[in-house]
Amino acid sequence: MSHTSIIYRVSSTDGPIRQCEIFSNLVHLIPRTEDPLTIDQITKPYVILVTQDCDLHNDYLARHDHYTDDLKRKAQLLPFLTFIELLPIGEIYSKYGISSSLAKKVKTNQHDRYQYFRIVSAGEDSMCEGMPEFVCDFRRSFSVPTDYIYRELSIGRLNMFLRGLRTILHESHCQNLIMLNK
Repeated sequence: MSHTSIIYRVSSTDGPIRQCEIFSNLVHLIPRTEDPLTIDQITKPYVILVTQDCDLHNDYLARHDHYTDDLKRKAQLLPFLTFIELLPIGEIYSKYGISSSLAKKVKTNQHDRYQYFRIVSAGEDSMCEGMPEFVCDFRRSFSVPTDYIYRELSIGRLNMFLRGLRTILHESHCQNLIMLNK
């Protein structure tokens, strides 16, 4: 009997957002150093959520009135969510001048700084679009206010993976991302 390991799977849309979910079109607002009142808007084509699952779950419960004690509810709310940008594999090689020997380690997930995400073919995607191969650089994390993320999702400006799909990495492929938060 052949066994194909699951790398990506569609997650539920009726519960909390989950660690390792991939989002597209996240607008990252960055104040300029020389003029903090001026904000640059940078659209990140693909990002992966690296905030701890237990914190995301408690935040979800707090936002949906699970806690009767207002002080406890407020203590469970997350002010920010942490993401890492996913870059097309060719871009990370050219942008950071990665050698071919290091590129081989990156593509086989044998380098602690990077995580490789394989191609998702159109046939594996319920939208029949697929996803290119990506690499994330663990030194390139950033945070976004949680309220902003939920608002953008609710009005449809922020997309879950591939136009409305929520995708989560299978747990065995998420260990490097989990280690980032420890």
